[in-house]
Amino acid sequence: SSEKANYNYEAELYVSNSPEEAYNYLPNPFGLSSMAGNVREWCNDFYDKNYYKNSTINNPPGPESGEERVARGGSWNTCEDACRSANRIFHEPSFRISYLGFRVVRR
Repeated sequence: SSEKANYNYEAELYVSNSPEEAYNYLPNPFGLSSMAGNVREWCNDFYDKNYYKNSTINNPPGPESGEERVARGGSWNTCEDACRSANRIFHEPSFRISYLGFRVVRR
């Protein structure tokens, strides 16, 4: 719903057409806001289509090199199903678009 994440849910009355401030949405059960939707998240991992076929099951570190980087999750312009953190795509590191970003972490 619009209270939980910023994604394109056409069945609802409100459909965002841009990223929004993170704290516009209710926190998840872990107390974190806007961890799904809003922007796809750049990851440090290089992309390899077949990497997970031979990687460790728990917390695989990703390939050691590559041309593209992984982006995970969904954004303001994707459907709800695409907002899963396991959903991954890839782009060259120089790629820029409004639905792709990163999350700032404060310790």
